Amino acid sequence: MGSNQHSRKRIRDGSQYLIVDRKSRPVIHEATIREGVPADHGPAREIQQAAFGNEHWTFGDEPFKVAELAGGEMMGYMVWRSTFTDEFEILSLATHPKHRRKGVARALVHEFCSGHKGDVFLEVRESNLGAIAFYESVGFRKTGVRHAYYGDNDEGAIVMMLQF
Repeated sequence: MGSNQHSRKRIRDGSQYLIVDRKSRPVIHEATIREGVPADHGPAREIQQAAFGNEHWTFGDEPFKVAELAGGEMMGYMVWRSTFTDEFEILSLATHPKHRRKGVARALVHEFCSGHKGDVFLEVRESNLGAIAFYESVGFRKTGVRHAYYGDNDEGAIVMMLQF
């Protein structure tokens, strides 16, 4: 048996995930999920703009994770904060449109839950049925409504919670 001489330069430390690109023939890519750093704010803002059409979250001191391909291309991010002991709030979760439906957001939520214990809350627009279905698929449940929550159109927000 010969030895395998393949080596790959690892750019950053993080958890490895396989991301599936569902085209006519599925392609699997290796992605890394790691802690975000201030240098990631610019690419994350670009993802926000592409995903939502605006920048709805200003990056600051809150912790966040990024998902990136081996070449360093950021596919998505998740920002959260601790609200109490063992209680968290997801402030923003976004995947670039060209990387949607590949498991990126699911991997980000999984990575967060694997490193924390407690309850996590989030708000999602009442009209964002795709996001609501996604959150329910990873275990979140609806716990309430915040009426006229979004200032741009007075739309309500569904409050969702995951116990882990």
